Order: sequence, then structure tokens, then C-alpha cells
Amino acid sequence: MFRFILTFLLLFGCGQAPKASSSARPYSIQLASEYSSLVATVQSEADQASGWPSSHDCDGALWAGEARAAGIESVRIEQALQPDGRPTRRPLTDCPLSETSHSTSTDMQLGIILGLFASRDCHSLARLQAYAEDHKGEVGYPSDTLEDLAYTYVKPGTRTLLALTTEKSGMPGGKGSEPWRHLPIAYTKPPTDSTLHLSLLSLYVEKELGTFGVVNQHFADSLCASNPEDALALAVCGRLREAAERVLSSDWTPPSYVRGSPNYLSVHKAFILYILLREGK
Repeated sequence: MFRFILTFLLLFGCGQAPKASSSARPYSIQLASEYSSLVATVQSEADQASGWPSSHDCDGALWAGEARAAGIESVRIEQALQPDGRPTRRPLTDCPLSETSHSTSTDMQLGIILGLFASRDCHSLARLQAYAEDHKGEVGYPSDTLEDLAYTYVKPGTRTLLALTTEKSGMPGGKGSEPWRHLPIAYTKPPTDSTLHLSLLSLYVEKELGTFGVVNQHFADSLCASNPEDALALAVCGRLREAAERVLSSDWTPPSYVRGSPNYLSVHKAFILYILLREGK
């Protein structure tokens, strides 16, 4: 077992365990062991056809994307898109409006982008981008209320991430990328609950893109200061040792935005551990 864990720590790449960051190195063996256990748990509880942590929950696309970004390659995140590129909440299917008031939302779109970028699926990213541009940013359908209509649009910051991840994944000049990639990504304060989750995921994608700058760091630091118990916030703002201590603590509890399928808790924790392990690459 010890030899396996050492091998686990030395590997890095798509679907392989990343190395531990030096600032979290005292916990590297424990992080790797816990990560391996959580991945096995997620996969054992996942939908076998899609690999999604849950195929029936209406937040499925968000958590499938986070699972794929956690290095769980069995997640077929491309099933978050219809053949024409329209995003869905469930694998290749919509949730009925009796269960959700809009067929997509910012958190679903961000989860899809996160997962597709993690798998470097430039073709699926390009399909989503082309669909969004062809439909003037409207990528879903709402119930009858005007409030729900706003959720069906790809917001400016999300469009920027979509364009940049499409280009970074190997499809430069993809349809719509030139105007979209110049749109600003604005973070509002103070995000809480689900908006905190989305801000952290967006900041993580910016780090992966190499667009994480001084303003991003300042905002991330403010999230750490206001959410000192959130291990994902600590990991994203760079306080890696604190994040490791927090997530491995026996009294760690998940933040309020982790809800829905019981499998999402394992997904979220695996994602945090993945970040901590790969920061030392």
C-alpha cells in the first residue's frame, strides 16, 4: 500500500494523481490516500452509463464538471451537451420544468466549462460556444416568469471563460472566441452559498488559464478571510497547508453549497484534495 501511494504521488497528468505542493507536503501521503478512496467512492456510486455522480439530480451538470476537474476521467462530461451544443442538466436530457424553473443556469454552464476544460475537449467547448453565439447567448428555456428567463443566458464572465477555455484547449479562433474573450470577468462581493461556490470555480479556471492576476488574488484573499472554514477557498487563494489541515480535520464539515446527491460530498472533497496534490507540479 505504501509503495502504491508513493507511486501515486510521483505521477501527474490526465487521469493520474498529481504531486503534492511543498506547502502541504507534510500531509502528502494522507492527501493521496484520501483522494484515492474518494475517487473510488464517487465511481462506485456514479451512474454507470455516464459516469456522472448523479444522473437524476437537476444540478447534475455542475457536479459532473467538478468531478471531472477532480481528475475522475470516467465522468463523460461531454454528455452535458445535446448534439447541437445546447447544455443540459442531466446526461443528454433536460430536467422537466416541474423539477426546475429553467433548463440551464450559470452554475450548470460553469460546471460544464470546468469539466470540458479539464478534459481538454475543445470540440465540445466549441460546440457549446457556437450554440451560444448562434442563439445570441440564450442557451436554454425558462418557465413563464421573466425572473427565470435571465438564468437561460450565458453571462459575460461565463462567455469569457468559455472563449478562453476553447482557445486554450486547442481550438484558437473558434467561432465567437475573438469578441468573447475580451469581455471582463467581474466578481461581486460578498458572495455566499452557491455564489461563493461559483466564484471559487471561476477563479480556479482562471488559474488554469494563466489569467489569474493581482485583482484575482485580492478577491480570493477576501474570500478566504470571510470564509476561513472553507477548504476550497483556502486552496484557491493559495493557503495550501491551511486547506490541507482543514479538509483532513476530523471535524471538517462541507459548506452549505454542497447539497443534492450524497455523492456530491465525495466529489467536492476529492476536488479540494486534487488541487492540493497538483499545486506542486
